[in-house]
Amino acid sequence: MKTTENNTVEFEGNELLKRCLWPSKRRMDFYPTFIRKQAMLFEGMVFRYMEEYCTPYSGGYWNFYALSNGGFYIGLNRKESGIMQVENHLNFYKGEMSADAASIGINIFALCDCASRGSQLLVDAFHHLRDYANIHPEREQILAFID
Repeated sequence: MKTTENNTVEFEGNELLKRCLWPSKRRMDFYPTFIRKQAMLFEGMVFRYMEEYCTPYSGGYWNFYALSNGGFYIGLNRKESGIMQVENHLNFYKGEMSADAASIGINIFALCDCASRGSQLLVDAFHHLRDYANIHPEREQILAFID
């Protein structure tokens, strides 16, 4: 964990699984590195699901993260309060979580949808991100939201 300039704690992982912020100068390489053919479908799903399940959300800057297990996700950069109201009407979950935790849950939904189109690469990415969600400090909220 590291402390950011506004004294919030940002989770980076543990000794077995870590995340790394993708360099901004290499943003154009992110999707080709991890997704290849379904990049725009995935990104569109993430944005649409964020609008549907999380408030307040009305756009924003997204960070790209690579995971040490080969996974990835895009995370909403919300430095101000960072707390989001999250509601999944399909499983009746309603709660609060950080923008990072909400982003992880939303990415898992999008990866699941993309993987259902037959891409083993995205099936693996789904499991890699779920592994990261399992060590996240907000794992209980993330798992309740997605299950």
